[in-house]
Amino acid sequence: MSTESPVRPEQEYGPPVDIALAALAGGQHGLVTKAQIVAAGLSTSALSDRVKPGVLHRHHRGVYSVGHAALSREGEMFAAVLAARDGAALGHDSVAELFELQRGPSPEIHVVVPKRRTVPGVRVHRATLHPLDLIVYRGIPMTNVARTLVDLSETWTADELTYAIGEAAFHNRFSLDATRRAMDRANGRHRLHVLEEAIAEYLDGSKGSKSRKESAFLKLLKAAGIARPRVNVVIEGEEADAHWPDRRLIVEVDGAGHRRPNVKRKDARRDRLLTAAGWRVVHIDADEIVLEPDSVLATLAHAGLAP
Repeated sequence: MSTESPVRPEQEYGPPVDIALAALAGGQHGLVTKAQIVAAGLSTSALSDRVKPGVLHRHHRGVYSVGHAALSREGEMFAAVLAARDGAALGHDSVAELFELQRGPSPEIHVVVPKRRTVPGVRVHRATLHPLDLIVYRGIPMTNVARTLVDLSETWTADELTYAIGEAAFHNRFSLDATRRAMDRANGRHRLHVLEEAIAEYLDGSKGSKSRKESAFLKLLKAAGIARPRVNVVIEGEEADAHWPDRRLIVEVDGAGHRRPNVKRKDARRDRLLTAAGWRVVHIDADEIVLEPDSVLATLAHAGLAP
């Protein structure tokens, strides 16, 4: 006859409150807040007892993951929103990252809050958000693309915004009307003209700057007083980094990838096609834009570009 005591459910699977928290976290990128933990029936001391053995892992003040410390990128973003508390939304570069409106991840997570708050390790922007500026995507409250473009106009160049608009349009996330309405609601913004310029460039066929090196090139031109080119527009079936239609001149900004043999062959074929169509093609090494800007300007001057 067995003398073993029967195993109760909470012994096999954990106390019911932990099961409830795990289920809740399952729908929240693995996260729960202190308020949710207390609402589930745990005291502050019981919460601390679960942090020590690693049942709960603290990511921000009052924000914990259940059962594991690692978070997905979306989990990190949601944790930042939760830490910023009521009324907070993911915004700015983080929305651009999530919707692939920029290349690569942002170094910081950005959230927008209605009142001044500080969240260590998070870039917090204070702003009033209209309900029409907000969406919930994959469970994360965030600004919609229209409002995000308005916010990004404060820090991004027109060419970077043009690229973002093009990517948003490709993914069916850009609405010109919605963007105009978001701009109308953004009272007091000082750089909406930058977004206006980006919209005009997009409607004119430009794809904007695709990389930081291209943006640096455009900033160098502006600082030198050289006429602004059209950027990433298709010519003769080929996309040109920058071109001046009136001069029949194309400038290609070549990063390290252009040193590969197969890319060199592709570039040479494109150059022959464009030259045959009456264009001059000049190649600039992307590293020289930052390291040797005077050399780049001299090359451009030789090609006929001067202030």
